[in-house]
Amino acid sequence: MFMLFSSNAERLFQRGILEVLALPDGHPIAFRYQSKYIAPTVSDSIRREAIGDLFKQQGNRALIVYAERPTAECHVYQYCPVRFAEITSLRLLGDIVFVEMTLRECANLANWEETSESRVAFLRTVRTREGALVADTGQGYFLDVTDDCAWGLWSDEQTEGQTWQTVVDKLAAMPSMANCLFYRIRGFFDTASRFPFQRAPFERVIAPKTAPGSLVYQIPVSAVVDLKLFFYRPIGADPKTIRADFEIEADKTGFSEVPDKRIVLESRYDEISIRLASKRVFDSVLAPVSIRLKGSTPENVLACEPLLLCMVRMPPSLLVTLIFSLFLVPLFFALGADDISWALTHLPDLRRSLGIVDLGPASIRLAVYAKLLGSLIAAVAGFIIFRRLPVSK
Repeated sequence: MFMLFSSNAERLFQRGILEVLALPDGHPIAFRYQSKYIAPTVSDSIRREAIGDLFKQQGNRALIVYAERPTAECHVYQYCPVRFAEITSLRLLGDIVFVEMTLRECANLANWEETSESRVAFLRTVRTREGALVADTGQGYFLDVTDDCAWGLWSDEQTEGQTWQTVVDKLAAMPSMANCLFYRIRGFFDTASRFPFQRAPFERVIAPKTAPGSLVYQIPVSAVVDLKLFFYRPIGADPKTIRADFEIEADKTGFSEVPDKRIVLESRYDEISIRLASKRVFDSVLAPVSIRLKGSTPENVLACEPLLLCMVRMPPSLLVTLIFSLFLVPLFFALGADDISWALTHLPDLRRSLGIVDLGPASIRLAVYAKLLGSLIAAVAGFIIFRRLPVSK
């Protein structure tokens, strides 16, 4: 298994850990390292273009670990497992190695106590490996390969966000992460879908689609969706609460103006919902949504500021239904009594199944029904067109 370390040597590296925590499952993310910080086993495979053989030997699973640099109180690196990922690409550009990954489940630190056997075994592995991080110089291998050990980090969640919260509890207790704001993106939820005759609200998450190097949320046209963020700060964190102002920006080619761009976080934990309305479009429109930190108390708070890719698109099923409906309308309008009489004359089985004895009056009646059905189809198709497509602007 691969191990990727990110430290607090730069605020950028800390923000990377916050992004790892905030982004949803399946979201791509990239780490960058100078080649001198890469274990020789990995760097040699990249240079020989034999990374596929390395994946066959080690798999592509990776564990992302936060490494806190030594302080006056603690003279060694402190480590905290954060999240698992799957490496999709390892590339060498000049002297820089780019590690492209897909995020997976968070590490489960529920039983990650100071004296737990799992924690002791994990620390023994990272501190005694060849190329372990050196406290005095900060040198070492930040991308390494190790045996896939049973460190007690794998566990199924009983409730949503349970393992994520255990990681935040440990990270927030580390001095270097005291001024960090922790939240995770729950996703986009369709607020317009309801089951017929259902009294209770029905919340349906919009499952994202994986594209090469990105995760895209496909938003239906003319729909109202909610982007939901969950904020959490452990009770023992110092400061206990952080007041933060965020601004939500949605691309105007795919979304209408956001009713309230500014959201304010004042409590220790909260779920904030941002309502977005997609526009009516004929073709698929890429409409990114960004989250930006505008101010905080205390100052210099560090938070993740992600960019989420949304694709506002008309569902293919809707387009097929409209085309088929518009094809049926003139067909039903053109049907006359003579046409129906001729058809029933040549289809005696159908005539008997309908129980038609007198062909003349029955043909006139069916012709009237056909025109009524054509009118109904035209009305429904027209409603859908003016409701979902950009023809009424």
